[in-house]
Amino acid sequence: MDWKTEVIRRLYRIWTSTLRFTKIGALPEPPAVIVTWHRKLWGAVYAYVGHDAVGLASKHRDAEPIAAILRDFGLGVVRGSTTRGSVSGSLGLVRALRRKKLVAITPDGPKGPAGRFQKGAWALAKMLRVPLVYTGVGYVNFVRFNSWDRFELPLPFSKVFVVFHVAPPPESPEAAGVILNRVTEKAEQLAWRWKLHVQS
Repeated sequence: MDWKTEVIRRLYRIWTSTLRFTKIGALPEPPAVIVTWHRKLWGAVYAYVGHDAVGLASKHRDAEPIAAILRDFGLGVVRGSTTRGSVSGSLGLVRALRRKKLVAITPDGPKGPAGRFQKGAWALAKMLRVPLVYTGVGYVNFVRFNSWDRFELPLPFSKVFVVFHVAPPPESPEAAGVILNRVTEKAEQLAWRWKLHVQS
């Protein structure tokens, strides 16, 4: 593990330990496909800790910190993506689902377009007849980066709302994207209301 990956791994563990999570709903019994937008990845990963989950991380070296963080918290890792190693990635996720695990995918990753639900996660759930778990994340206090996905970093000691919504895969990836947007907006509204309540 290179020094950059090690620093990010340690920083994530320390930083995230200060956050206060409130979960609405729950992850189902596996197998299932969990989806969240790429910009919400920081809070979503921690929400899966303690579950028999496997995350998809790109084969690109830039994704090594993500893979290290997943392993650090006892989560499985499958390397691949929709742009690099997609065949090996898909096979790894199929095997994980058939072993009765949860698999987590950012459907607009690894490089966008942001907020566009690509067909991979939807097709996987459809093919294996497992539910999609839409994960919305809302931070009370955060900063937004000028990256392709407008990545959101929760500030230390922020409250974080995580909303889970479980449903069979809809008729299209676009329809799945609409649902994920709705669940994400719910989490963000909860965070906004909490912030207003604290400030009042």
